[in-house]
Amino acid sequence: MDETRLIIETQEGSIEAYEELMHIYMHRIRAFLAMRAPVPSIIDQIANDTFIYAYNHIDEFEADTYFFRWLTAIARNLLRAEVQRFARVQSNKDRYAIHLQSMNELDETEDEAEVYVDHLKVCVQNLPKNQKDLIQMKYHGKLSTNDLADSWNKSTAWVRTTIFRIRKELKKCIEAKVAVESNEY
Repeated sequence: MDETRLIIETQEGSIEAYEELMHIYMHRIRAFLAMRAPVPSIIDQIANDTFIYAYNHIDEFEADTYFFRWLTAIARNLLRAEVQRFARVQSNKDRYAIHLQSMNELDETEDEAEVYVDHLKVCVQNLPKNQKDLIQMKYHGKLSTNDLADSWNKSTAWVRTTIFRIRKELKKCIEAKVAVESNEY
């Protein structure tokens, strides 16, 4: 039976006709995937998924066009999706490993963090009153930049710039205190 007749019979509901199409094209689709797949373990799964997708969408196929080209397009898209999924999984594993490493480092530096917080408190207390008030409203009052701009009758750009400058000064203050402390030991 010719390919066009098998496709038409499949579109009419014949599973036997589709099995014949699978028999004709399965080895060609596997070969197509083998030339492109990054690892051989996914070839059979993607080949099977290709034929499942093709069967579920056989009504969209025009019987007088090239069936193998349609199958290879499906296989290529499924392979691309699998490679992207694999890359995401690998990326997530890498990020998780980095996260675990940073968590271990955080555990080791909890004492350091307490020292930094103590220094930060001292540095904030040493700020001029208006800067101290702005920082406390931002971080303790949890006000947005827009709310701060309204309450201070300033622009949001002024608020952002001022907070940036204050944070820069606080960082310098903390670093200076840590440097003094490390010289004492």
